[in-house]
Amino acid sequence: MKFLTAAKAYVALVGSILTGLVAVYGDQVWYVIAAAVVTGFATFQIPNAKDADPTTSTPDAREG
Repeated sequence: MKFLTAAKAYVALVGSILTGLVAVYGDQVWYVIAAAVVTGFATFQIPNAKDADPTTSTPDAREG
């Protein structure tokens, strides 16, 4: 599942977009701080993707 290997990047991207939207449209300063903290915590909780095992991964189609 390729999505799960990039889940951390997707969570960080969505969180940063939401934090930016809160900064522009929010009426309280602490909303931005709370959104940034929640984004950071959610990104921290997702483990880093493991590198592909070169012995089991498929070769490129352009070989030859």
